[in-house]
Amino acid sequence: MSETFFFDQKSNAKVTYKNLLSLLNQNVISFSPYCYTRKIDDIFMNIIYAMYLNKELTLLDYDFKSDELRKSIGRKSIPKPKKIKNSAEVKSFESLIKILLKNSRWKLNLFTSGTTGPPQKATHNAKSLLKGIRIAQKHRSYTWGLAYNPTHIAAIQVFLQALLNKNTIINIFNYSIIDTFKIIKRYNITHISATPTYYRLIS
Repeated sequence: MSETFFFDQKSNAKVTYKNLLSLLNQNVISFSPYCYTRKIDDIFMNIIYAMYLNKELTLLDYDFKSDELRKSIGRKSIPKPKKIKNSAEVKSFESLIKILLKNSRWKLNLFTSGTTGPPQKATHNAKSLLKGIRIAQKHRSYTWGLAYNPTHIAAIQVFLQALLNKNTIINIFNYSIIDTFKIIKRYNITHISATPTYYRLIS
């Protein structure tokens, strides 16, 4: 799975690093400042597009009801993506990393789930999001299990740590304990970032 960026066994969604570079080398990139989808691979690609284009992005939990969506972004529906001309050429993964790290002014907006009140917006800039990321050759062999909701900050940190070290991310979010164990073994997952409750469940 070393050339795989993301894989979800349930949906059979797979993105390789080759696919990723190909998508970034399109002459025109479709980009929306809002991301509202349950497809994890689309969520991650939207974040990569935002970083690459140095554009602000708002992630919306797909479980948001229409009234929560309206309160969160001030509109009833998500605007259609705009076509952005792309003049850059990403020849390698290493050049992609340089571009992503150079675009230090992009921002990511996230919302709470709203379980104890209306969703609350939190804005994270590139500096804060990348602060805890460790990039080194010794991290290149990792395979990450994604145990968090992909629109939450903890998942974004796993995503960035994996992406910037060219790791594979395997989705285990919303899987049963039995299936999680099978996936961990089948795909040789080496690292999982999760809550203490989650660790107790799988221990």
